[in-house]
Amino acid sequence: NNGWTGTFDDLPLNKAVGTAIAYTVEEAVVPAGYARKITGSAASGYKITNSYAPSTTSVSVTKAWDDADNQDGLRPASITVQLYADGKAVKGKTLELSKANNWTGTFDGLPERKAGTAIAYTVEEAVVPAGYTRKITGSAASGYTITNSYAPVKAGVSVTKVWEDNDNRDGMRPASVTIQLYADGVAVPGKTLELGENNDWTGTFFDLPMNNAGTAIVYTVAETPEPAIYVPIVSGDAINGFVVTNIVPEILPATGDNGYVFPQTLIPVLLGILLLSLLLIVRRKKRFD
Repeated sequence: NNGWTGTFDDLPLNKAVGTAIAYTVEEAVVPAGYARKITGSAASGYKITNSYAPSTTSVSVTKAWDDADNQDGLRPASITVQLYADGKAVKGKTLELSKANNWTGTFDGLPERKAGTAIAYTVEEAVVPAGYTRKITGSAASGYTITNSYAPVKAGVSVTKVWEDNDNRDGMRPASVTIQLYADGVAVPGKTLELGENNDWTGTFFDLPMNNAGTAIVYTVAETPEPAIYVPIVSGDAINGFVVTNIVPEILPATGDNGYVFPQTLIPVLLGILLLSLLLIVRRKKRFD
C-alpha cells in the first residue's frame, strides 16, 4: 500500500555535544527462506533487498517398448516427449529419447511453484508411432514411463502328410510321423507336429512370428526321423501349406484292377528271360529249316 518505501522524519543530526549521529537500518524480521542485503546510506537513503531462490525440481521420463523386441521393425529411431505444466505445454521443453540415451531423459531446473502453488507437471508423447498404443504411468516425483505397445502379426503354417506306398502294401508305414518346423534354416525349439490317422495326417503350427527385426522369416519343415525305406519329398510353402510325401522308390505304380505292383529290380531279369526265349526260338527254327 506504500510501494514498499518509507521515511524516518524529524531525526536530530547531532548528539548533544555536537557530534553527528550515524543512522543505519535493519529489517526487524527477515522473511523465512529469504536472504537480506542492505545498500545505500542515511544521506542517499537505504535499500533493503530480500532475495529468494525459488526451489526447483526435475521430471524424468523413460520410454518402454512392448513390441516383441521390434519383431516387425516398426519401432522408430527416436520419439519426442513434451512437458506440460498445469495442463499447458511448456514452450521449449521437449526431450528426444532414443537408443543412444537408453530411451531415458530428464527435464531439469523446473520451478516447483507458481504464485505459491505447486505446479503439476505431466508429459505427453508428441507423436505416437503408427501401429502402437501409448500408456503413461508414474508421476512427476517418481518419474514417468511412456510405454508403447504393439501386437506383432502372427502366422500359421499347415502341413499335410501324403503316402505313396500302394496303400501300405508292405506294412512299413508308421502309425505317426514327426514334423519339425524351421525358421530361416534353424530348427525352432518345441515346434513339432505329430501327424497320424487320428488327425488325418495334417496339422498346423500356430502363433508364429512373421518377422524378425523387420525381416520376413522363411519357414520350412522336415520329417524327423525319416521312416525306413521311405524317401520324404517336401513341396509347397509356408503361405499355402507344406505337403510331405513319402514314397518307396522301388515300388512301381499299381497296374490292373487288382492293384498289383512288382519291384523294379525284376525288370532286368524279365528282359533277360524274354531275350533268352527269343534266342531259343530262333535256334529251333534254324534246326528244322
